[in-house]
Amino acid sequence: MKVGLFQTQRQTLALTNQLRQAIELLQYSTMDLSQFIKEQAMDNPLIDIEEPRMSAISETYVTSTSKYKNIDGINSEDLTLSSYLLQQLIDFNVKLEEKEIINYLIMSLNDKGYIVDSLTEIAETLKYPIEKIKAALEILQQFDPAGIGAENLQQCLLLQLKRKNRKFPIAEIMVKDHLEDVARKNWDKIAKDLAVSVEEVKHSFAIIKTLNPNPASGYGEKPNYIIPDFQVIADSEDPIIVLNDHLLPKISVNQHYEMDLTSHPEASDYIKIQLQHYRWLARSISQRKTTLQNVMEIIVQKQRTFFIESPNILVPLTMKEVSEVISIHESTVSRAVKNKYVQTNHGVYPLKTFFTSKIKNMSGKDSSSFVVKKQLIKLIAEENKENPLSDQQIVDVMKLEGLDISRRTISKYRNQLGISSSSMRKER
Repeated sequence: MKVGLFQTQRQTLALTNQLRQAIELLQYSTMDLSQFIKEQAMDNPLIDIEEPRMSAISETYVTSTSKYKNIDGINSEDLTLSSYLLQQLIDFNVKLEEKEIINYLIMSLNDKGYIVDSLTEIAETLKYPIEKIKAALEILQQFDPAGIGAENLQQCLLLQLKRKNRKFPIAEIMVKDHLEDVARKNWDKIAKDLAVSVEEVKHSFAIIKTLNPNPASGYGEKPNYIIPDFQVIADSEDPIIVLNDHLLPKISVNQHYEMDLTSHPEASDYIKIQLQHYRWLARSISQRKTTLQNVMEIIVQKQRTFFIESPNILVPLTMKEVSEVISIHESTVSRAVKNKYVQTNHGVYPLKTFFTSKIKNMSGKDSSSFVVKKQLIKLIAEENKENPLSDQQIVDVMKLEGLDISRRTISKYRNQLGISSSSMRKER
């Protein structure tokens, strides 16, 4: 084997900056692409943009937690937890040093409203005795919402129970001394330890369920607004697909700079480069539109029953199948559906929802993992909570219904859905 320099020829794909940006542009959502276009216009004096009508945007906004919702009337200055607590501190009659400590504690709360730093560390930071830190924290824990300023979940729940108009001693003991058993629903063990009936334990658990483990929730949270990239109107046998590209800024060439190509030769090189960038952007936006429309047409064609009849029916569909139909690479389909949403008659869904793996049923036909997960949720919702179904029992039930699924697959789907094992679901 010789060591030396040899000349060879080979073909490789070199990604230019423009090609790389074109790939990124395909996976942008409508909102991301709108922002990208504005940034390009700021950098390129040849690009003029025309903003879409605000009425068109507000009519298209929806939330991921509701079927449809108009953005008009949303207060952008929602009250944050810290500002709400600081307002209460102003009205609270405390000494100046206590106010200073409470103010620091408020700013130290985590996203759930808990104190995460140790009181010893806070005392060292503020140069106050630990007793004063504890006293200030007790004052903060009197503020609304109940449970604020707790050091852990157990204390958070106890603080809320103490605020109740009525006393619930069994519930307090369950939280204080049997929280792990409460999580596992070991009602018989708790009842035996407390020398009360199982019914009393379950009644106390119902009280505990009304408590909020996250007292900071609801403060300063913005609704999760999205702009659907598509609308599918399925009021007839032929669904209509609408790409919401009318929400994007329209781009055009600034005629003043284009005329400078001839009147100012010294600037012509710069203007030519910027003109090429404009043409690339216009071409990339057009190509993105074509690709998205092609992908969406296949999705609607394959998942026709979903759009027209029921959101509970999805047939198996892979990105590879879509890529083969429209003659593009599978990775291109993946980028095209990334961060994209469609507004349907049943609500708003990510485009990735419509891609489900194949599972053979007893008749030899293909079912989708979506159908299996729906059936899994249904079986667990209807099970006897004192004797919940094991994964193997779920496999046996589904086999009777014509779905031949392995126990391992059921376990995987159950974990994906955030459903606990049968032992954890059991109400003792």
